[in-house]
Amino acid sequence: MPLIKLVFLLFLSLGLASCSNFPQVSQIPHTSLASTYLFKVEELAPKNRSSLLVVQIEAQQWRWILNDPLGAPLSRMLLTSKGWQREGFVPPNEQAKYLFAAIASYLAPQTKIFAVTQRQEQGIIDYYQQQRLVWSLVPSASNLKIKLYDNSLWLVTPLTP
Repeated sequence: MPLIKLVFLLFLSLGLASCSNFPQVSQIPHTSLASTYLFKVEELAPKNRSSLLVVQIEAQQWRWILNDPLGAPLSRMLLTSKGWQREGFVPPNEQAKYLFAAIASYLAPQTKIFAVTQRQEQGIIDYYQQQRLVWSLVPSASNLKIKLYDNSLWLVTPLTP
């Protein structure tokens, strides 16, 4: 019986370790000026839904708040030099964390925020971790298209405050 428990614990720890393979934070762009960005975020596939994203950039952290059209929070996270941290009582949202990381890469193109490899070809910027695509960006003058690791497609449009 103890062998079964040991095998179970081994598989449980391997499973939990595989959940934590999100790209590590390399550095946060530091700024002395606080700024706020508003975005309309549309998931194009597999679902068709819209939400509002507020990004508050502060000196030592970036605050991310994703709300549904009625204002209910879908995700609240902080990006700090120590990585992502949940904020408040909103349940974890792994997909939102990848979406936020893709947008952060777009907002600070000169800073390597995450430990990922970047390749650019024909206007598409791909980001890889250990040779696995984690997100792709297709920026245009009016919006940003994002494809995440799970093949979900997103359209992010800046809004004026």
